Amino acid sequence: MANRRLMTLVWIFTEKFGLIFLSMITFVVYAHLLTPTELGIGTLIIAVVEVVGILFSSMLEDPLVRLQRMEDKHISSVFWFAVLVSLLSITVISLAVVLYTPSTALRWMTAVASVKILFTLMARVYVAQMRRSGNFKLLASRTLLGKVAGGVGGVAVALLGFGPWAVVAQALIMDGISTLVLMRSERRRIPLLIDRQVLGELLRAGLPVCVNVMSSQTLQRGVNLILGLTAGAHAVGMFNLAMRIIDLPRSAIYNGLMSYALPVFARRSAEPARLIGVIGDSTAISGFVLTPLFFGIALTAEDIILLIFGAKWADAIPLLQVLAGTAALGNLALYATTALVAVNRTHLT
Repeated sequence: MANRRLMTLVWIFTEKFGLIFLSMITFVVYAHLLTPTELGIGTLIIAVVEVVGILFSSMLEDPLVRLQRMEDKHISSVFWFAVLVSLLSITVISLAVVLYTPSTALRWMTAVASVKILFTLMARVYVAQMRRSGNFKLLASRTLLGKVAGGVGGVAVALLGFGPWAVVAQALIMDGISTLVLMRSERRRIPLLIDRQVLGELLRAGLPVCVNVMSSQTLQRGVNLILGLTAGAHAVGMFNLAMRIIDLPRSAIYNGLMSYALPVFARRSAEPARLIGVIGDSTAISGFVLTPLFFGIALTAEDIILLIFGAKWADAIPLLQVLAGTAALGNLALYATTALVAVNRTHLT
């Protein structure tokens, strides 16, 4: 049992840190091959389709994982509902972009990118099954394989000079390969059936999760959309570069800290005084290490941008300084959400 738990953790961390490492490599390559405007256009398009995919994913996947027993009627109802919602979303997005822009290139890019929604939602049933069975090895393998294939494909498209199509290609290839790996590993015939009662129960159970995800995703991706509408694709590209420089190391560090903190806090949830003490000590130690890191990034922002990414990204320097300073101050509330989950106050998150 202990060995199995250890291997589960190993594969979880392999997926998380492997993804971050691959993202870092691809990101640096894109920064050299694409202009800020090209990166901004690709980022905007993917942000739109990802918001739709993530919202429905959270609504469908988590209720399946929490089921006491997952039957064929649950699987078929969610799978075919996901397909229908995906096709409807693709149609709506494609029509909306026709009304929004006269650019044929943007219309085609958005329409093609929206197929990502279909790949994302089709995979929910398979991901839920893997999570229920604890098969994190397969989940990690399919994600890493998709990331590698997507990165190679995206870089190849960028080298061929297709600009923002590189970002679209990477996202499509990554999700397509990941979904294909899952479907090949779990070969089963899914009956063409949607049980309305079963689907309704699952959607009602997933709605609170969807609302929670919507609020967080609005904050994360809404900035790109607002910048795109008000300041243009160039500003989106600059902001995205600065944000990625902060997010990549922050994700790598924070994921490990949260994995450690939750069980430690949960064991002390019945003893408020001890829990408060542990949270205070953890915040102090983490802040002692992480706060200087992000302040260091803020102070050396000019060197980081110019030496690694080049002079064409110079406009991102002040953005990086502000974001790094904000990240440093954010360490003060680093464990807030984890502490609320540990004491079962998730409605406050």
